Amino acid sequence: MSSKHHSKYVSNLDVIHRCYMTYKDVLQTMPFIWYVDRVEESVVRKGFYISRKEIIQTVSHFYQQETQQENKICPHCYGTGKKEIDR
Repeated sequence: MSSKHHSKYVSNLDVIHRCYMTYKDVLQTMPFIWYVDRVEESVVRKGFYISRKEIIQTVSHFYQQETQQENKICPHCYGTGKKEIDR
């Protein structure tokens, strides 16, 4: 984790969660991968370098809790039809 001016974040999980909740509060009906992309963009803008794999896994955890639809996200393609986990 980087020590940029956003020092209020205590971990990668914290950065991802806060970014995710910002988008989830504003746009509640977007597809899973949309949240992943927006969180990834936000994380980079804040100066943190977190792997897409970690972002996908973390957003997946919170997304499934929020939507209560555990089977909604394909574990292989994460709702995109492509293997996004290794990117």
